[in-house]
Amino acid sequence: MPTYIFVTHEGFTYSPDPNAISPDVVNMQVLGTAFGDSQEQAFENFAADNPDLLGSAFDEVQCIELKYDSYDEQAKWFYLSDVRKGPDHVEDAEDADNCAHRIGQAEDAFA
Repeated sequence: MPTYIFVTHEGFTYSPDPNAISPDVVNMQVLGTAFGDSQEQAFENFAADNPDLLGSAFDEVQCIELKYDSYDEQAKWFYLSDVRKGPDHVEDAEDADNCAHRIGQAEDAFA
């Protein structure tokens, strides 16, 4: 049975640094995951497993099927701090190349 993730554009997240120039981050909120043979069944399971959400202000929820059922075992972690440090501080050569490319894109965006 596939695993689905439920996200919403409603709400916002706080930066880890409350004194940052932009303490609020506009993004998507992950509300949870659920199993189901279809998106509809997964949503029913999600709602049943998370009754507190029914009392929240969240309303519009997107359901996206995850590629791996064991998504937590397949996850690869990335760190923005590595990008901030630059490609010389990234251990994997391919990751360093990607890091250098992303830094160049970010610099172009703010130029």
